[in-house]
Amino acid sequence: MQNDALGTKRRPVPLTSDENSKSFKTPHWHLHSLESGAWRIDPNRTGAAAELSMEQLSGLFGLETTPTQVAAGVSCLGRTSLLFSRWVADKLRAGFAAKHYLKGVIMKKTVVSFVSLAVFLGLAVSANAGHAFPEIIPLPDEWGPEGIEVGRGTDFYAGARHLSTFAGAIYKGDLRTGAGDILVPSQPGRAALGLKLDKRSNNLFVAGGPTGAAFVYDGLSGEDLAQVQFAAPPATFVNDVVVTKKAAYFTDSLRPSFYCVPLLPGGQLPNPPVFTEIPLGGDFEFGPGFNINGIAATPNGKALIVVHSSAGLLYRVDPESGVATLIDLGGELVTSGDGLLLEGHTLYVSRNSLNRIAVVKLDPSLTTGVYVEDILSPDFKIPTTIAGFGSSIYAVNARFNLGNPPPPGTAFDIVKVSK
Repeated sequence: MQNDALGTKRRPVPLTSDENSKSFKTPHWHLHSLESGAWRIDPNRTGAAAELSMEQLSGLFGLETTPTQVAAGVSCLGRTSLLFSRWVADKLRAGFAAKHYLKGVIMKKTVVSFVSLAVFLGLAVSANAGHAFPEIIPLPDEWGPEGIEVGRGTDFYAGARHLSTFAGAIYKGDLRTGAGDILVPSQPGRAALGLKLDKRSNNLFVAGGPTGAAFVYDGLSGEDLAQVQFAAPPATFVNDVVVTKKAAYFTDSLRPSFYCVPLLPGGQLPNPPVFTEIPLGGDFEFGPGFNINGIAATPNGKALIVVHSSAGLLYRVDPESGVATLIDLGGELVTSGDGLLLEGHTLYVSRNSLNRIAVVKLDPSLTTGVYVEDILSPDFKIPTTIAGFGSSIYAVNARFNLGNPPPPGTAFDIVKVSK
């Protein structure tokens, strides 16, 4: 007998495997290694099996693992709860980050301890680094990218901007292998700049740049789901997007406002979709050139952060009223600010033409911050938007200096750097 972290006595749970270590069983779990490299986790008697790639866990730590280590970790959970088994499988299938499991949860009076979960994840993603993810991911020649998004597992999306040979197209690839293909073909009169996937609905929201519109595609099939026309060209440039539980918010770099597309429960779009243009107020000052560009949101969706590219300023914005509060960086600026990535109180700002990513530590109120450092790479070629995956940031190289459209045969890629 042994005591768990809550002092409950339990017998060790037996773990068995086949001779090839491809299948593992405990009285409550069944894991099976698939030829695809993923593994299937099946909490017995719950009907809540989930298939997930090892990168869904390794993404949190920047490591890879083996089914053997995963099985060992799962066996440590023992009789924690079949209800918890169902919950874990549901969350994994829904694409929830593994880090949320570490906080401990309460399921119908069943307490899952921090220690038990840490053991599970610690063993499942032990320091067996395995195969490294590629540092450079090529995109099709002449692609002309500007936006990037990391989706489920190791999926990523990259859009093609206006005046590109592939204008409006969406490329979908795999961060683990670097391979991919065109998900959404090029379409006349469209562009694909900033983009975000709502993992609840698999809706991929795309900022349409000079079209003044947003486009929504199915992130799995590429099906064209909707178009929302915000403003009439040419006095518009819909640049970036962020998705919260309640809405998708789009920036417009040529207007002193942003757009809100409300969402139904589960992230579903109303039919037809509607929008509200929300004027920016408070500390915001509209000026010449590109104004607000990149956008991020807090996890609860109660605050937005935008960057003013030309002025190099950051603002916290109330998503309902549009009141903008200047984020005081002690005199530091983030000129050429483009894509944003917010993780906790750390804000990453891609400064495109300066070939760097600024790291800003924000205070809890998101009204002051410290410009800590720059992330640099010799492979940066005007990185525009950025996306996070585990301990890495992926930046897409726009190569604006080569002109629009880019010269025939121009190579484009995505660069991986450490946070």
